[in-house]
Amino acid sequence: MKKIFLLIAVSLSFIRCNDDISNEYTYLFVRSYICEYIDNDLTVSPRGAIYPIYEPIGISGWFPHYDVSETGRTVRYLAPEFGSTGSEAERFLEIAERNGDLSYNQKILCIEGTCQSPAICCADNFKAMHVRCLNAAWDDAHPAGTPLDDITVVEYYSYAEFVRNGYRTGASSVQKLLKDLTSTDLAMTNTIFNYSFVRTPPAGTYEMEVTFVTTEGEEKTATCTLAIE
Repeated sequence: MKKIFLLIAVSLSFIRCNDDISNEYTYLFVRSYICEYIDNDLTVSPRGAIYPIYEPIGISGWFPHYDVSETGRTVRYLAPEFGSTGSEAERFLEIAERNGDLSYNQKILCIEGTCQSPAICCADNFKAMHVRCLNAAWDDAHPAGTPLDDITVVEYYSYAEFVRNGYRTGASSVQKLLKDLTSTDLAMTNTIFNYSFVRTPPAGTYEMEVTFVTTEGEEKTATCTLAIE
């Protein structure tokens, strides 16, 4: 008899655990793989300030997902499935249609009622990217204020090929000199970019400028101070 009561107790406990799990985990059907687009202002810093494990001298650039007090500007476009309405939902659908990302049609996992986009992208697509040193010559071939595009390598991820291929592959890792980038490379990018240099200048303090050029021709620019020892 004791064994029977024990089995019943274990069974009830198992059912309660399953109920708890089912309450914690739910699924949300989404049309688009990218469910969140970011349109904040560009921010840049010395590379080690964000990624201390990186040894190469360089710069990190990103479009923040959160409120940026320096600019007072926070713009995110969420998918309607995530609760957006009105102009935000309209803008999201415009971007998703432009990117060809309206046929993902999959369920995504939500934990304790919180759903997260499979990936986050810049709202803009870009056609070029430039880096300059404003206050000093980088080397004999690059006086102050001239582009360093032929000696600057950028690393980031793009989801454009993944979407174009019918969601069959994955995010593409891009690693190229700035001068070799095309609008195809710069479509549906993630929001973090890392820059390193083929050649570095003598020790000193360098005022660096990073510029993104959107496909519409708008320039998004930010600066930071890079100390080289």
